[in-house]
Amino acid sequence: MELEYEGAQDAPVVRFHLQCQSIWEQVRQTPRGTPWTLVSDELPPLFSVVEARISFGESRSVILNVARLCDGATGPTVWLNATTNSPLPEAWHPVEWRAHPSSEPAAESQDKLTSRRA
Repeated sequence: MELEYEGAQDAPVVRFHLQCQSIWEQVRQTPRGTPWTLVSDELPPLFSVVEARISFGESRSVILNVARLCDGATGPTVWLNATTNSPLPEAWHPVEWRAHPSSEPAAESQDKLTSRRA
């Protein structure tokens, strides 16, 4: 099997064994899911530590372990840095999240936040 690129006259021809081409075609057509969920589509479970891509500038972001401590229905959504147990800076906004390998409820974080309010 030969693979030719449309519109690219100088592109080399890529040759596949028939079995290799079949595998390549199957992989190419299989939709790829992503473990990331947009915060605008779905919020992570309350009090669960997740990995989140945090935006803190036009094109700057970082991946950080965070927990969501408020549901947003009774007030603003509160995000806690799971490493330092402190709220995220006001300019930092979670954009997307994925499950953390050791996802456990952040009960300790919830207790700390509650004690701060008291």
